[in-house]
Amino acid sequence: MIKRIYLIKYESNLEHVVVEKFKGSIMRSLALSMIQNYRDQDNSDQDSNIGNRNDDSTTVDMKLVSEDSDRLYQAGEAQRGTDEKPFIEIFTKRSFAHLSKLDSFYQNANPKGHSLVRAVELEFIGNVGSALLDILLYAKEPYRYWAECFNRALSHWGSKENDLTRLSITQHYQAANIKQAFLSCYNQSLVLKISKKTSGKYKKLILLLINV
Repeated sequence: MIKRIYLIKYESNLEHVVVEKFKGSIMRSLALSMIQNYRDQDNSDQDSNIGNRNDDSTTVDMKLVSEDSDRLYQAGEAQRGTDEKPFIEIFTKRSFAHLSKLDSFYQNANPKGHSLVRAVELEFIGNVGSALLDILLYAKEPYRYWAECFNRALSHWGSKENDLTRLSITQHYQAANIKQAFLSCYNQSLVLKISKKTSGKYKKLILLLINV
């Protein structure tokens, strides 16, 4: 879907753009895998259910979770150097509910007691590490993920208006949960921060979207 929309809007092939944009083989592989849209789906990945990924009602193949946990450990912390391929494959193809279960399973099974977040931090740096951590955060705590996105968009003098506009339009239907997560993360109201960083009619429009 995203590739088709990109082609219509920009008259360019998104995969070709990614290849040109990312010269590093690891980041290129990660970006290409993400836009292929081959991720497994389950009912918790629907927008109305994303807050329930850790519930027992969500069916996840725990045998596969165990296998993935061992693959990631063997590809990372168990050896010197990092085999990036299993990380990219699992993080871009497994359902978000699966990744949420994998995070808790990994720490319990890991001989070193590290969380999956810590393992990623140890094995990856730069944009690749940041992207993997964002995927994991969205899998575990989707509302916190969106709260952090809003904070990044508002953390510059003025604001990153394009990012703020996109977030406000696409996430307005779950704004209540995001505002609660934002308050928990930053001890500050999202509405108040938007009010301080924007002005005029634009400010009124964004607040209208956020206060639905």
